[in-house]
Parts: sequence; C-alpha cells; structure tokens
Amino acid sequence: MACNHTKKPCGCTDYAYVTNTPCEGVNCPEPNPCQETFDACCVIYTGPDIVNANIKTGDSMCDVIQKLIIYGNSGTTPATCLDPTNCCASPLGLTITAITNNSISISWDLSDCPEIPGYIVEYKVSIAPSWTTTTPVSASTNTYTISGLSPDTNYYIRIRTSCETEDPCYSVTLLARTLSN
Repeated sequence: MACNHTKKPCGCTDYAYVTNTPCEGVNCPEPNPCQETFDACCVIYTGPDIVNANIKTGDSMCDVIQKLIIYGNSGTTPATCLDPTNCCASPLGLTITAITNNSISISWDLSDCPEIPGYIVEYKVSIAPSWTTTTPVSASTNTYTISGLSPDTNYYIRIRTSCETEDPCYSVTLLARTLSN
C-alpha cells in the first residue's frame, strides 16, 4: 500500500498540550494555537528512522531527544545502539546532578537487561583530543562523581556499558563546566 505524505494538524504545541487521538478535531488553548504537523500515514511518530530509534508512546521528552541524538551520531548501526533487547545498547537518561569547582556528578537510567556487566564513564576537557576512562561501575549503580577536575573548565561526559564490543554504543555527550574557586 502506497503512503500518502500529505500533512495535517495533529496537536498543539502550546503549554505541552497533548491530544489523545492526534489528527482528529483539536481545540488548541489560547492565546496562540500553534499546530504540529505529522505525516498522514502515521499516528504519533513518523517515519522509519523514528521507529529505528525505538521512540514509543510514553517516552519522556528527555529520552526522545537523547534517542534522536544517539541515532544521529552512532558510529555503529543506530538501531542496534537503541535496541532495548541489546544489553550493550546506549545508556539513556544521562543527566548532570551536581557540579563543584573540582567535580561533576552524573546519573543515568539503569538497563533492564540482567546480563549487562556494568557502565564506564568517559570524560575529557572539551578541547582535549582523547577521553579519560573510569574503572567500570556496577550494573546496579546509576550514579558517578568525576573528581579531581580543574576549576572553571568545560568537560565533555559520556557513558557506555562495559560490554567488550568492537564498536561500543555511547550515550549522548553532555557538556558541563566546573565552578570557579
């Protein structure tokens, strides 16, 4: 069956208003009823790339954004890095939880996969060519504090599972700046 790629209004962007059944009659709240557009062939999310990114109804906006970034930046097959049945898939929900002048604390979502060996945190000064790798973190732990950092410095931070794979699946990379003294 051929797909008709016409566009039609399917919801409202104001105030994070969500419609229960997109693409039907929608009364958007005032004052500015901006409308999202969705592919007419799809109900909520559109296109095969979104399906490959494992975006599903109920995902938080943070998870959706991280999945799309991982999908776009993955060095491996993107669908593999976002496949929930792959124990070595990219960790999701990476967040900065605290910053001091010499440390950055992070957290992430634990994997549902019982075979996951653990996680490895990697970080670097934003202008450095190579990453510093931490010792593996337990599979039951979803927090880590990177310490011994320089004050008032930008750092890139990412995580991956500690699976022994040739081409690991990384999380998104976050940028954080330590506080000045």
